Amino acid sequence: MHLDLPGGRLERSADGHAFLFEERYGFIYLLNEVGEFVTQELMNADRSEEELVGAIKQRFEVQGGSDPIEDLKQFLSKLRSYGLLT
Repeated sequence: MHLDLPGGRLERSADGHAFLFEERYGFIYLLNEVGEFVTQELMNADRSEEELVGAIKQRFEVQGGSDPIEDLKQFLSKLRSYGLLT
């Protein structure tokens, strides 16, 4: 899967917040650190859910009680609902 973002880009504000600018419809999405990482991964290449989970576990410390698979599925579901993920 990959992000369908012609003209889309990731930006950081002066205070460190990450934003995804989706120019086709003029939307701006605020992303947390993991969301920014996943978005960047999906913008760079096709990635499977398994590859993304592995990359998240490698890059971030996963806290007990947190389920990166469920969190990722929810995030991907939102991207699909916005028409951004193919």
